[in-house]
Amino acid sequence: MPRPDPRMQLALQALALFPRFTRWAATRVQGGELGRGLSLRQFAVFAALRAGNRSPSEVAARLNVTPAVVTGLVDRLERRGYVRREVSPGDRRRYSLRITEAGERVCDEVQQALAQQLAAQFAGASAEALAECSRALIRIEQAVAALERPPALATTREPPARQTSAEPARPRRSPAQEPRAAPAKPASPRRSSARGQARKPTRRRAS
Repeated sequence: MPRPDPRMQLALQALALFPRFTRWAATRVQGGELGRGLSLRQFAVFAALRAGNRSPSEVAARLNVTPAVVTGLVDRLERRGYVRREVSPGDRRRYSLRITEAGERVCDEVQQALAQQLAAQFAGASAEALAECSRALIRIEQAVAALERPPALATTREPPARQTSAEPARPRRSPAQEPRAAPAKPASPRRSSARGQARKPTRRRAS
């Protein structure tokens, strides 16, 4: 019986854990005053902005939603004073997103509260076990970041392979197969230079 691949086991464990962790965080945020009435998706907008995503299209790509969904989330956050839109100086049709000081405070409060509840579950772990878990989480974070990057597109094409001496030479055409040249047109006779000139009158002899 083949041994299971440890990489596949780790990937399956992570995929099973992420939805459970998201449900737990959503329950804690939306179930009480911890999130001040904000949804977990709105906090995902905060996380995207803190990661350096400024345009609505970048936030939509990070959250894997449409730009219209991001517009609705930003509208609600802006009404509560947590996010503001800034018009681009070069193009007034474009704008970037910024977290306000009030939004930063809310993010810090929620992050600290969730971290404290999660840290309480590691009370009996040794320093070595905590360090091992930290290294594993860093490796998982790197893997997720690599998956989020778009695939690289090939911009150059390989030149066609040159014919080597080992390749068979092209067969030469026989004279019968060679295309015949079109017959040359006969040269048009040159017109006499005297043609077109007025003929001299002939003198008649007197009888």
